[in-house]
Amino acid sequence: MTLSDIWFLLRLDLTQHGRFSPPGKRSKKKRNWGVILRVVLFPVIGILIGWFVSLLLSILDWMTIRQMVVAGSGFLAMLLNILLIFSFIGSIMFAATTVGNTRRVEYLLVMPLRPRTIFLEKTLVLVIWSSLFWLSVSTPVIIMLAWYSPAPLAMLAVPLFVVFLLSLNVLGVGLGGLVGLGVSRLVAGRRMLREIGYFILTSLAIVFSALYYYLIYFGSDETFVFDQLLQVLSSFGLSSSLTPGYIQSKIIIDMIVGQVVSIPHGVMGGLLLVGSVLMLYLNALVSEKAHYDGWLNVHTQRSSARKITIRHDGWDPQPFRFIRFSQTISVSIWYNITSIRREGRVLAQYLLNPLRFAIFIIIPALTLSQDIGPLSYLGLLLVVIPFATSYGIAFAGYETVYEGSNLMNLQMAAANFEEYVRGKVYSALPFTLAVAVIVSVFVIVLAPMYLIYTPLLVIAAVFTTLASGAYAAKQAAAGGDFKAQRMILRQRGAAVRLPLKGLSAIKAQLVPTLLGFGGLILLLALGIFLGPLAAYLGLGGYAFLCWQIERAYSHSAGVTLATIDAEEYL
Repeated sequence: MTLSDIWFLLRLDLTQHGRFSPPGKRSKKKRNWGVILRVVLFPVIGILIGWFVSLLLSILDWMTIRQMVVAGSGFLAMLLNILLIFSFIGSIMFAATTVGNTRRVEYLLVMPLRPRTIFLEKTLVLVIWSSLFWLSVSTPVIIMLAWYSPAPLAMLAVPLFVVFLLSLNVLGVGLGGLVGLGVSRLVAGRRMLREIGYFILTSLAIVFSALYYYLIYFGSDETFVFDQLLQVLSSFGLSSSLTPGYIQSKIIIDMIVGQVVSIPHGVMGGLLLVGSVLMLYLNALVSEKAHYDGWLNVHTQRSSARKITIRHDGWDPQPFRFIRFSQTISVSIWYNITSIRREGRVLAQYLLNPLRFAIFIIIPALTLSQDIGPLSYLGLLLVVIPFATSYGIAFAGYETVYEGSNLMNLQMAAANFEEYVRGKVYSALPFTLAVAVIVSVFVIVLAPMYLIYTPLLVIAAVFTTLASGAYAAKQAAAGGDFKAQRMILRQRGAAVRLPLKGLSAIKAQLVPTLLGFGGLILLLALGIFLGPLAAYLGLGGYAFLCWQIERAYSHSAGVTLATIDAEEYL
């Protein structure tokens, strides 16, 4: 491994990824304007920040600036520690996806270079791109502070700060890569464990994004939210004197204000630099081993301790116990639930993604309860609608498109496509039923007087899913991209398309949502003004309407699917 090899790979990777030079006449690739704008925009942002800081410092005397700098050492330490955490979290999947991208890596391994050098260069590329923003934002501030400082060695703090910032990024990326590879080694050949991990991580991401919307809703005072965030970060020890960010920030601050850097801090700073280099090399070493040992080979199987006897019994899957459907509907339900359940990311997206929209109903309902009392809890009943419509759209609409080339098998088998679509719609009902029961329990706990409306809520949610699923399946059959792939996490260059195209995507989302909210609001209004009996009489009419919608659009979707030409999905 030589520096010239690393430099050659870096130059090749950065120029190809950015494509700064115009492509040739025979090249089909275009300039990557996103990367070019990023490279140009970040320096402009840095210049503007430096100019603003210079104006601010010019109206202050040095003693005031010195006090502000010393007082802000904890804040600088917190920012550096946040950089370390972000780089660590962001790189957990990077090393695994780089090693797992076998096809691309095999092309690179034909070069007369050590494989370890290739993996090392890939990590350096991540460090470079992830450091651009932090360097553009923070370095101008350090430059201006060092410029106005009377200390003789103040300007040396600028290159040292850049080195420290890169070293923290390298340290985080190295640790994150090792963790990602370690987890990959643990779950190698264990598909269920891997998918459970994907489900948990995706679920946490969705829940935290919903909480982020919660902060936006209550965070009209940005200063309050910022202060609360700083207090939370401080409580986690991100400004502690034992953290890497504090050690490096203390050295930088001491050099700017003219204080002597203590020997312990200098030794610890040097050890962090050495540790980051060693961590980078160790990450490349483990990546090389992971590639050749097949840690991320998803097709590997572990041998079983017991002998498995293959039996060929009659095949007639019954997905719901005590409920029997026709064979086509049963196969459709079983296949739909099984294929989705095998991909943890997809299952989490389907089940929890509506939470991002329901949060805008939950928060006002809980907030208004302090002003208008228990009446606001009626709004919580509406929380079930985003789940009911989304489940119908996902399980019946999207999954109809994701059948892809399997439609050929169904057409050749002369399957009843109407029943097959109906099976996909039915596969969403257990999840809607579970959410409706959970929402009903919350409503009963918060406002027991609305117990009488909880059966109405459950029944209305189930029939809303029936209508939503059938309508979405019709839109999918008429305007679906049957070459789309069911992929949530993708690598650079992967072809991922949305399952529904154009107007069909808008209609599949809008019409079921209007139907669900309009129907449930009307039923609740009947209950409030005319009594619960009127609400349940209206529920009968709403259920009949949804049932007719399901029958009509399931038949229409089945006819459309049966006449789709093979070129649409091959």
